[in-house]
Amino acid sequence: MSFIEKQETLVNGSWESVKHNLPHHSVLFYTFKIPTARNMFSFLKDSVEVQNSLKLQAHAEKKFGMVGEVVLEDATLGAIHIQKGVVDPHFVVVKEALLKTMKEAAGDK
Repeated sequence: MSFIEKQETLVNGSWESVKHNLPHHSVLFYTFKIPTARNMFSFLKDSVEVQNSLKLQAHAEKKFGMVGEVVLEDATLGAIHIQKGVVDPHFVVVKEALLKTMKEAAGDK
């Protein structure tokens, strides 16, 4: 599926909104996906207050900040996710978390 120019403009504008407060939005993104993916992050298994985890904050900002830079054909990224046990249903969770995060960042725009 290819984006039409208007869709691309909307996505890029939303991403710019996310980048303006990357620390907040990156943790929000991971918070949305944690209920389903918590056990996939070794540093969260014993965390009670996920949102306040300094390890989550560091990981989230580093990894979520790469979203705008990642090339989908990056075989290394794919191999890491396969090694960690990521399967197709996990991507539904990621998609929903990303959409919720971008919606919050864009607000009423």
